[in-house]
Amino acid sequence: MEKLVCEKCGHEMKDFSHGPYISITCPNCGWGWAAYDSAVANNDSGNYSVTFKGGQYTKERALYLTRTITGNSLLSKRLLDEGGTIIIDSFKAKETELKNLGVQFTSFPK
Repeated sequence: MEKLVCEKCGHEMKDFSHGPYISITCPNCGWGWAAYDSAVANNDSGNYSVTFKGGQYTKERALYLTRTITGNSLLSKRLLDEGGTIIIDSFKAKETELKNLGVQFTSFPK
């Protein structure tokens, strides 16, 4: 990124951007701006840590998890029955389908 100069005090701005969040701030006076780049967020193909809530096991849900996420039927059953956390690559493409299936989970970029 090219060097940016603060409009208020003339010091060099610092880039605190991470993922789809863009943040440029002056460390001297605090002036800056922030934005959210939805194009970056929608194309995120990185790894996500996904934690499933227990007590949601059904054959249909376990079968779906096995086919699309884990590839392991015993792991899928355990995640839905007891709860647990796994790392899923390219999770954003599967997130909506999990929500439509009614599975309760939390996810965070890894």
